[in-house]
Amino acid sequence: MYGGAVRNILRLSERSRENDPDLRSAQRTTLESLLRRASATSFGRVYGFPGILASADPVLAFREQVPVHSYTKLRDEWWSKCYAGEADITWPGRTPYFSMSSGTSDATSKNLPVTHDLIKSINTIGSRQVRALAGFGLPPSTFASNALMLGSSTSLVHRNGYLEGDISGISTRHLPWWMSALYLRPGRNITDLRSWPERIDAIVGEAHRWNVGTICGVPSWVTLLLDRLVAHYRLGNIHQLWPRFNLYIHGGVAFGNYAQAFNKLLGRPVTRMETYMASEGSFGYQAVPGRGIRLVADAGIFYEFIPFTRLTFNEAGECVDSSRCVTLEQVTEEVNYAIVISTCGGAWRYLLGDVVRFTDARAGEIMITGRTRQFLDVAGEHLSADNMVRALAETAAHHGFHPGEFTVTATKKGLLHGHHWYVGVGDPPSDVAGFTGMLDKCLCRLNDDYRVARQATIASVETTFVPHESFHGFLRASGRHEAMSKFPRVLKGDQLNDWQQYLAHGKSIVGV
Repeated sequence: MYGGAVRNILRLSERSRENDPDLRSAQRTTLESLLRRASATSFGRVYGFPGILASADPVLAFREQVPVHSYTKLRDEWWSKCYAGEADITWPGRTPYFSMSSGTSDATSKNLPVTHDLIKSINTIGSRQVRALAGFGLPPSTFASNALMLGSSTSLVHRNGYLEGDISGISTRHLPWWMSALYLRPGRNITDLRSWPERIDAIVGEAHRWNVGTICGVPSWVTLLLDRLVAHYRLGNIHQLWPRFNLYIHGGVAFGNYAQAFNKLLGRPVTRMETYMASEGSFGYQAVPGRGIRLVADAGIFYEFIPFTRLTFNEAGECVDSSRCVTLEQVTEEVNYAIVISTCGGAWRYLLGDVVRFTDARAGEIMITGRTRQFLDVAGEHLSADNMVRALAETAAHHGFHPGEFTVTATKKGLLHGHHWYVGVGDPPSDVAGFTGMLDKCLCRLNDDYRVARQATIASVETTFVPHESFHGFLRASGRHEAMSKFPRVLKGDQLNDWQQYLAHGKSIVGV
């Protein structure tokens, strides 16, 4: 039984805990290994990887000789050759898989290389994540029960010599044997279905046959599934269906905005573990309950960090100065950083798009505060997704309702600016002005830049309440209705125009 395999891993972890690797030496070794493996690739020859390895300080030489790359730059100059089936471009051999991102940063998805070495890295970090559960105080019944992984389809699309799909679907096909045993639900007969609504319907139909102890997935979609299950089986809470449900492993978006709705579906509290996985790979997990996500320093990922300020990034979220980039051992706490990664998937000094803040720099522990393109900074307010989630959750709790998805846009009020919030609800609060006023005050308390801008350059804050379904419907209409898809916290440009047109054509607004 899979539970025995996991319990053996946890016992081994408890008996012989590894010391955390020294971040500096682990990252230097990781970079040297990456450079050595890729020295004969086209990218490695152009940027002189053999010479970098022979230098007195390979880390410094690497950062001096290789520029920071956006996705577009790597795609157009290098990965386009991988799409065409060429070998040894940014990583040895041909690229067997490409993962499609959920496309929250702009209107289009990204198509990112996934190598066998990157899959090995994902599995390595996944096994350490399971071992870390030994310190979470979970009852043994958790590991004698089913694990439900709510991911994307494992049915991949054949392209020009490679397979394409979501990173969760790709990695699920390559789980190690003990994780394959753990991954019993929903099963390939369901995960191979390409339609997300079909997979959800199939899970709901089969759920009463399972005894789930662990659920893994993005908070928005897991909450949606649990709500469907409670309604379908006419339950008071999900524990009436799955009494052994003790562990929820999540990532992708901040949990805070979904906490109230998620907890309402439970019969009792469950343990949560946050992870950090993106279409580009897996980067870390919550190693200690109540602490930040610990970046894994020795699993084929080399990290760098650019302070996320108005000097280094413009309002569109584009990097304009990468010279302030620092390495993992040089970061300081309470500073927002944009992450730059070099990986065994063939990404080199790649601007990931996530913004993080270190909660414990010495341990390499972070919290994700937003996306480089999803900070709102039209008037110097520099408002992060983390600020937005916290303020909305606090305000909604005070007004007695559970918010779902939300997004914020910038408006122009003559020479001044404004913010317009769209908040997903079932029944909107009666006091919309009071809600907006409290939301505004919360943001002023959380963010000094916002408070100053609100006094001078931000003339107004507005709130529009829309049905929960409008957000999911917009994702469907945009072709991004999938398990790993996330609604943008800030809408700009074409996405904003599409959203406004979507609301204007037959989708009711429940309150203004």
